[in-house]
Amino acid sequence: MNSELIWVLCMLVGAIFLFITNRVRMDVVALLIIILFVLSGTLTLPQALAGFSDPNVILIAALFVFSYLFGFAGML
Repeated sequence: MNSELIWVLCMLVGAIFLFITNRVRMDVVALLIIILFVLSGTLTLPQALAGFSDPNVILIAALFVFSYLFGFAGML
């Protein structure tokens, strides 16, 4: 195994641990993992940001915004 594969597996185990323990919010863990991949050189910045342009990601983000607004307005 090369060092990059070991690095990715360690990051995966760390992310799973943080997801399970729920000490840090899940969105923060996900963004932290992306930042660490870019800083370590495993991903380039365009590769790391490419997923945010996916229509499914935009749809989920819009659903979070609308659900917050509906809750704030007392509609939920």
